[in-house]
Amino acid sequence: MNKIKLGSKRVYLRPTERGSHKPEGTLIFRGINEEVCEDGIEYCFYQGMRGLEYLNIVIEEEIRQDWIDEVETIKNKISSGHIKKEVAYRRVDLTAGGYPSDIMHRIMRSGGFMHYCLTLEDGTVWFGNSPEKVIERVGSILRVNVLGGTAAKGQDLEGAKEREEHSLIIREIIEKLEEYGSPKLVLNRKALELPYARHLTSVIEMELEDEISNEKLIDLVHPNLAVRGSNKADREFYGGVIGWESSKGDLHLWLNIRSGKWKEGKYTFWAGAGITSDSDPYLEWKETDLKLKWMSV
Repeated sequence: MNKIKLGSKRVYLRPTERGSHKPEGTLIFRGINEEVCEDGIEYCFYQGMRGLEYLNIVIEEEIRQDWIDEVETIKNKISSGHIKKEVAYRRVDLTAGGYPSDIMHRIMRSGGFMHYCLTLEDGTVWFGNSPEKVIERVGSILRVNVLGGTAAKGQDLEGAKEREEHSLIIREIIEKLEEYGSPKLVLNRKALELPYARHLTSVIEMELEDEISNEKLIDLVHPNLAVRGSNKADREFYGGVIGWESSKGDLHLWLNIRSGKWKEGKYTFWAGAGITSDSDPYLEWKETDLKLKWMSV
């Protein structure tokens, strides 16, 4: 794992759920192949908004052949028995006026549970609004949120493909956690309503009976089937985790999705779709369209 440093110790990190803990301690920003892990962070509320009518990024793109090919490749791997599910990732690069500060107010309106903005030492700015707190460890109590299965507003979330995708993620996480206690499903397949989409969500809770470090716990739970997929080198920090380890050793981490990066006037955004045996490339492309709408709510 490559170690990356921040360009500024001032980090905007704001959980929005009722009863959320206040950020303190060590910042954890972890991707597939690189991570930021720094102390001495000045966690702050965002102060850059000067009004409300700022950058509105709308992505309109026809389905690409490389996407169709990737989905079919994954489905072939599933049918051959090598895997049960994998995520296909779509990357969008564009040039737009303004700065990440100009998009922050839209991030705050897009219905997620963790607003963040930070700057790396090379000047790259990452920002986002995650809808999924993937790991919460307070003392010996562990809570893992599962997000898997997506539909447009007002559409059914209980199709066979959505149920299969969600169940596979839950089963994998529970099997991994059973070594350290008795994980229980305390919330099963409820609808999470966001301004731009709906998701199936579940919650796993347990008391950790055996000693396990936070680092090992992260490796155990992430990346899981919700984000594990192809194009690993192309995703950078997207699909990783963002949060903190407190001075008491508690852990609060959100999945780094509904996020993007900016550098020298260029934006990059990603969106993924979980591919199963029932996936249709065109419907999965539309799912990524939904997920990319978080910037234009």
